[in-house]
Amino acid sequence: MGDRLTLEQRRVVASFMEVYGSPTVVRQKFAERFAGRDPPSRLTIYRVYATFVKTGSVADGEQVETVL
Repeated sequence: MGDRLTLEQRRVVASFMEVYGSPTVVRQKFAERFAGRDPPSRLTIYRVYATFVKTGSVADGEQVETVL
């Protein structure tokens, strides 16, 4: 199993998924941006993006939604 993604890398994965909508393209773009690091698996990409959609954040832990 590879190293955990940093917060910056999770942000990039979520934003790439938002733009491209394809885990394959996300893996390619991630490899270009973070040379020397293996891209995350498709499952990891889906999980990071699902967390972003659900909580609005890719940080560890549950985020509380605030309503003004």
